[in-house]
Amino acid sequence: MNVDKHATLGALLSSDPPRMEALAAVAALKLPDCWIRAGFVRDAVWDHLRGRAPTFPQADVDVVWFASEMARAKVDRDIEQRLHAYVPRYNWSVKNQARMHHRNHDAP
Repeated sequence: MNVDKHATLGALLSSDPPRMEALAAVAALKLPDCWIRAGFVRDAVWDHLRGRAPTFPQADVDVVWFASEMARAKVDRDIEQRLHAYVPRYNWSVKNQARMHHRNHDAP
């Protein structure tokens, strides 16, 4: 991504208070290797390209992270509860990628 597009995307997200609130909630957890998945950003970009005001994310806000030493579903559920307590209007979905191959019955 060139510098102009990177700056445009940064400005787009930073001018969207609900998305910044979600990003701040996830950052506050200080999880290792943690990201909000692409749909969260994609929807903001589509709204911008269509000339619409930012829309509130309707689907899950997917949070992915990786920590093999914490690869238990209960940890993900606890994180979802913490995020919901911080920003209850989002439907949080948290998945530690270190355990997804087990859940999906894939080889590691």
